[in-house]
Amino acid sequence: MTVLVLTVGRHMAGFAYGGYFEVTPVDRAYRDAGMVYAKLDSLDELIRKLSGMPLLYEPGERWVYSFAAEDYLRFAQMLLQASAHDKWVATVA
Repeated sequence: MTVLVLTVGRHMAGFAYGGYFEVTPVDRAYRDAGMVYAKLDSLDELIRKLSGMPLLYEPGERWVYSFAAEDYLRFAQMLLQASAHDKWVATVA
């Protein structure tokens, strides 16, 4: 099962939102794992928890509003940090 960046950006990656919009066994598992905004300290924590959670459906199968936006945001942060680091190394070196 492969989750592509494109499927994440389109809310088609198979993630749930922890019961905000639906109440499924997967949503309950997210909530039981503390994946609700009031209990999350950072995007890193969310991604760590999300990586061990079951998917609600096969990636690309359907559209469901989910934690995909936050996942996509963390991906963008990682790209920007890597880019900034590369530029800094190139400037200093």
